Amino acid sequence: MVSKYQRATCTGKPGVYQGCGQTRLITHKGYKLCAYCNERRKQAQRPQKKASAAARKLARANATYSSLRKVFLSQPQNMRCAVYPEKRATEVHHKRGRGKFLNDVSTWLAVSREGHERIEANPLWARDNGFSESRLAKKD
Repeated sequence: MVSKYQRATCTGKPGVYQGCGQTRLITHKGYKLCAYCNERRKQAQRPQKKASAAARKLARANATYSSLRKVFLSQPQNMRCAVYPEKRATEVHHKRGRGKFLNDVSTWLAVSREGHERIEANPLWARDNGFSESRLAKKD
């Protein structure tokens, strides 16, 4: 009985898809590809799904956040950590959470990694010391 698969060098199809060059069981004869390279070829040919409107909106918000964050942390009053003033601020703590306050600079606090960890680990202490605010409370 003759197998429909043969051992041969995985070469691909010149100008279309490059194979791995190893001698393997060829699964896709039109391209002379092994199973691994044939799967990679299929993935490369699949059309990419278009991002949803929500994903595009989030991507724009994150891009805005990234640029605002750089400017915020470079300002002289935001170069030191609010929790540990002897440390340099490297992160932004969102006092009212990220959600709808992601790009609201008035709810940001410049902190070091250690300061951020302390705020997140001790929410009651952080609220008592003004490092966190309620997300639900109305701000005047």
